[in-house]
Amino acid sequence: KTLLVGPAGCGKTHAVLEAFEKSLRSGCPLDPDTFFVVPSAEHTDRIVSLLVQRGIAGFFYKRVTTLSRLIHSSFPLPDIPVASNFVRASIVRELLQENGWEYFERLKDCPGLIDLLLGTLTELKESCIAPGIFRSRMNKLKKFEPAFGPKYEALAALYEGYESKLEKRGFCDAQDTLKLLQRGTGAGLRARSRFKALWLDGFFDFSNLQMEYLKILCETTDEITVTLTMDGTDGREEAFEAVRSTKETLVSMGFKAEQFGSESKRTTDPALLYLQRNLFSEKIKKKSPSAQGSILFIDAVGIEGEIGMIAREIHKLYATGNYRYSDFAVLFRQIRNYSSVIAPIFSRYGIPVEIHERDRLKFSPWIGTVMTLLAIFRDGWKREDVLSFLKSGYVTRFGDFRRDDDWLS
Repeated sequence: KTLLVGPAGCGKTHAVLEAFEKSLRSGCPLDPDTFFVVPSAEHTDRIVSLLVQRGIAGFFYKRVTTLSRLIHSSFPLPDIPVASNFVRASIVRELLQENGWEYFERLKDCPGLIDLLLGTLTELKESCIAPGIFRSRMNKLKKFEPAFGPKYEALAALYEGYESKLEKRGFCDAQDTLKLLQRGTGAGLRARSRFKALWLDGFFDFSNLQMEYLKILCETTDEITVTLTMDGTDGREEAFEAVRSTKETLVSMGFKAEQFGSESKRTTDPALLYLQRNLFSEKIKKKSPSAQGSILFIDAVGIEGEIGMIAREIHKLYATGNYRYSDFAVLFRQIRNYSSVIAPIFSRYGIPVEIHERDRLKFSPWIGTVMTLLAIFRDGWKREDVLSFLKSGYVTRFGDFRRDDDWLS
């Protein structure tokens, strides 16, 4: 069990990719005994692309996977159906209607509340907090903060009621599989198959549930390597607090930590190196001679404040006469929350805007419904699919269906 720790860009991913590539070239690509594990599906696309550039051919792409997919495929699931989002939402909606919780009374009909509560329930289960444990903690908080008693009582009762209704309907959540497996097999829980090697790259922490599965995977894997990006120098210790905690947990599990590299190999540009060293510093200067004035840090409050300050900087530079609007680009980690704010704020300063990021199809409810219907036509209708479709806005929107007595068939 190896833990590679080093700053961003020092070559950790390159090293584990080399080892994974070697395993693919030396073994059969169809044998599911080695996996390269990353945090998200977007990460898998990037890793597959890098391997293709290295000349790897064949069906190796299934060996690049996420931790959740690996867990799902590696552990025998109980013979209990996993509740869909529609089932989960209907249970929470029923609980809000049946119980007169003071804390939720004014909000129970507000859009977004159901999703917020479902996210809370998922987070509790990812943290391996059972309803009984959550109830005891809420009871302690009620004594400590009596003014928030209705809130703590409502949350505890919601969790208990949700679990009860879920079980009565014969469903479980995806996060319940470990609990059900342990209930059925006790301490003898093992993965479905044994692995020769696993490489986990791109993580900075793991949920309690993921950590429990990781402990089991360590017992059933000959060689497992985890990379962690951490650089606590130059006053940035607090920025890597979560990573440091993850490192301590993995070391306690028997991982041998190895310091991998000490500096970034991605660039030699002084401005970018200055940015890397100072991005999380509280004592950073607005402009730095070492960066030749090419890096400017600005602080803003909220999304509108950020976009407003960026627009003013662009307007100031454009007014010098040395730039055209096409010389400027604004890069976002995720544009979704900013898209509705950019155009109106930039227009106040007369700045033309062209957004090059296409909306993801999954963010479009219409596309999502079409894809769901295609899957239904392929796999066959189920009761919950019919109810979900009838309650959607598309039946009302395409009201012509209702004029035909046989529209449902």
